[in-house]
Amino acid sequence: MKRFLRLFAVAVFLVGVLPVAHAQQHDLQKFKKEADTVYYHLQINQSNKGHVHRISIPNVRLAYEDRYGKTGSFDLALYNWNGELVRKKQLPKKYGQNQYDFKLTDWHSNWETEKIYSLRSTTDQGKSMITQFLLTEAIEFPSPEVEILVNPVELNCEKPEETRFEFYGVIEGGFPPYDIEWDVNGNGAAPRKPMSFHIPISGYTSGIEVDLAPNYNVILRVRDGCGTEVEKMVYITCEEKNKNYNTLFFQQLRRDKGNNRLIN
Repeated sequence: MKRFLRLFAVAVFLVGVLPVAHAQQHDLQKFKKEADTVYYHLQINQSNKGHVHRISIPNVRLAYEDRYGKTGSFDLALYNWNGELVRKKQLPKKYGQNQYDFKLTDWHSNWETEKIYSLRSTTDQGKSMITQFLLTEAIEFPSPEVEILVNPVELNCEKPEETRFEFYGVIEGGFPPYDIEWDVNGNGAAPRKPMSFHIPISGYTSGIEVDLAPNYNVILRVRDGCGTEVEKMVYITCEEKNKNYNTLFFQQLRRDKGNNRLIN
């Protein structure tokens, strides 16, 4: 019996670290993706008002040289071809060369091709700087990619009522901010009101904890800033016959009472 309990504890521990490993793998994939990203380079405080950059890729690397270091930030504003303010951001800076990587979709969702936009800022000495550019190709807005990470806080398939899980979301792509909704249903439980959250940037979302006994569905619905909607679902069960492509199946070690063997 002691041997069984020891092995069972190891099994639960291994299941519990899976979300951590998943998160690390996600971060590595994100790093590799960012490392392979191609950027259009703009030096905003060495700009020529008569020059118009022609940009054909959605990623921009912005360089700003601070020669005096008087303040810790500066305002950068995006204007359209009619001189109308589209968006303004306050960016941190330090003495020397500063670099900012961003997607054009982080600034605006309705870019038009062959129209001249401008990035405007003011130096610490009050000098106005203008960088002009246009887009040669339309920017596509990919749908958000959504994942659900699962952490089995308490796992007991022999006593399902003692089972408790945590669920977290991961969002990549699309156009922030995001509105998300968690929905849980199944196992004859009374309907629960979906839980909604507002997520300003991509990455990890707010999580929920569920203490229902399996079997049940957990659904994560995501709507991005452009109105694109994506839904992800996992099905929690301890019954092998109920497995399908989006099922998380948990099978505990159990003891054979006849000869005290460990089987699964």
